[in-house]
Amino acid sequence: MDQALVQRLPDGTERLAYGGDFGDHPHDGPFCLNGVVSADRTPHPSLLELAHVLQPVGFAWTGGGGVRLTNEHDFTDLADVADVDWAVTVDGDEVAAGTLGRVPLPPGATADLRVPVPPLQLHGRQVAHLALRVGAVASWQVELARSEDAGPPAAATVPAPPTRLALWRAPIDNETFGPRHAARWAELGLPTAHERIELRTETHGDRITHEVTVPADWDDLPRVGVRLELPPGVIAVDWLGRGPHENYSDRRAGTTVGRWRTAVDDWPVPYVHPQASGNRTGVRELRFLDADDRVVLTVDELDDLDVTVSRWTDEELAAAGHLEDLPARNHAYPWIDARHRGVGSGAVGPNVSAPHRIGPGTYRWSYRLR
Repeated sequence: MDQALVQRLPDGTERLAYGGDFGDHPHDGPFCLNGVVSADRTPHPSLLELAHVLQPVGFAWTGGGGVRLTNEHDFTDLADVADVDWAVTVDGDEVAAGTLGRVPLPPGATADLRVPVPPLQLHGRQVAHLALRVGAVASWQVELARSEDAGPPAAATVPAPPTRLALWRAPIDNETFGPRHAARWAELGLPTAHERIELRTETHGDRITHEVTVPADWDDLPRVGVRLELPPGVIAVDWLGRGPHENYSDRRAGTTVGRWRTAVDDWPVPYVHPQASGNRTGVRELRFLDADDRVVLTVDELDDLDVTVSRWTDEELAAAGHLEDLPARNHAYPWIDARHRGVGSGAVGPNVSAPHRIGPGTYRWSYRLR
C-alpha cells in the first residue's frame, strides 16, 4: 500500500501527501508511494497484474483447439471452481462462445481440453483470439490467426493534427531513484530531442509513416514515438488493443486484447505523484469521440503499437508535485509509439529487463488517419 497521509490545504480541500509536503527535511519525497493500492485503498493496475500472475489455474495452448489446464494449487483441487467458459473474438467482437464445464483437477495435475473453435474467415487486417475464463478465478487468451491483407482505402481523409517527435516520458517514480534514469535522460536532452533529432514523415493518401534514427550512444530510452495534439472537445477514447487498464510491455499479463472505451480524463492513472502513466500495448485502432459521441478522429492500421492519452504533456507532468498542480484543459494529447520502455519492478534496482528497453537504431512505424 502507498504510504501517504491526508493533508488539509488552506482552502479546506484535502489531498494525499508525501515526504516534504509538511515542511519536513530531510525526506524521501514520493519514495514510499510504492504499493499496489493507493493510501486510500484504491487498487492500482499493478494489483490486477499481481492477481493474474498468482491465479491458481495455468493455461497452455497446444494447437488445433487444444488447451492444457494445470491446477497450480499444492493442496486444493478445482472441484468447487466455476465452469471453464470460452469465447472466440475477431477484432474484439465475439463470433463464438461456449462452456467446457467444470474440470475438478487434483493439486498439481493437468488436463487436456478441446475447444470447438469454428472455421475463421478473416479479412483485411483482422486478428482472431481465443479466451478462456474460470469464473472470477482465472483467465487466459491466445491469438488464433491474423490476416495481413491491405484493407480498403478510407472513404475520406482528414488533415493530420500537429505532430512532434517524442523520445521522453515524464519519469515514473522508479526512474528517479537508484540508477536515476531520469537524470541521465535529462543530461541527454531527451525532453527537447524533437528540436535536434530529425523525424522523417511520409504521407501517402490517408497513411502516415514516421521514421527516426536514434544515435548509437543513446541507450535505454523511455520511448520512440510521436505526440499528437487534438483540438478541444474530445471526451472519450475507444480502442482495439490490450486493456482495459494501464499496461506495459513487461506488465500486461493481466490484460486481454479487445475493444475498450474510457473517458480521456480516466485514461491516465491518478497516482499521488504525477508521472507518465496509462500506456496501452498492442493497439491497432483508436477512435476519439466528442460529448455527442461523434467520432472526431480515427487512427487505425496501427501495427500493435503503444498508445498513451492524456490532458497534459510530459513536461507538465514532470513539473507537477500533485495532481492539483496540473492545469485544467480540454485538449487531448495522444502518443503513438513504435516502442515504449517497460516499467520494471524496483525503485532502487534492478533495471528494466533487456527485452523491454529501447536501444539505438532506426525505427519506422505507420498508421492511417480518417
